[in-house]
Amino acid sequence: MKSTFSIQLGIFINFYVKDEVFESLEEKQIVLNNETIEDLSIKYDSKKLWWPYQMGEQTMHNLKIKFKDYEFNKQIGLRQVESE
Repeated sequence: MKSTFSIQLGIFINFYVKDEVFESLEEKQIVLNNETIEDLSIKYDSKKLWWPYQMGEQTMHNLKIKFKDYEFNKQIGLRQVESE
């Protein structure tokens, strides 16, 4: 069955997948690129990341996933972690 879904994460990520075929209870990996996704938008703003309270703000972002008649919303924080 063909389905449409969208994912939005604050100002960082916004995309919409149209007419993807899903079988019942199927897990599927979808590659994010301009060929598979309409209106792909990914932005990076280091001032909007989540920081430990000693280092900055604990900025939270709304994650919204829509699939068929189902909508999931959750507040999450995004961090950047580096190691050498």
